[in-house]
Amino acid sequence: MVINKIAFGSKIIQLRESKGLTRYELADILKIEYPSLSKYETDARTPSPELIKKMAEYFEISIDFFYNHLTPKAEGNSKDLQKILAQSGLTFEGSPITDEDKQAILDIVELQLYKRAKELNKRNKQGKS
Repeated sequence: MVINKIAFGSKIIQLRESKGLTRYELADILKIEYPSLSKYETDARTPSPELIKKMAEYFEISIDFFYNHLTPKAEGNSKDLQKILAQSGLTFEGSPITDEDKQAILDIVELQLYKRAKELNKRNKQGKS
């Protein structure tokens, strides 16, 4: 599976500006240093999964918003997890899977894919050094 590059900067800027916040204000809200936020917005650094979750909670959005550039390229006849979860009547060990459960599943999978992509990126950078 190939993972496309993820760019968070423009998304963070979009969210920050939607609330009319300055970088300083958002950095204070997130309890991070201003230079760190600046680096995230310019894509010089990638926010940690924990910070992404914190931003999603503050802006009351799904972490999906940040990961829509994270698109695994399909190989063969693979099934899309979102299509599977969109089906009604899904159960796990006999219990119905709610919409909240489905969103949690997607969030966990996306977070795992992000971590793997970050690790692969780190390995690739080390290999080029």
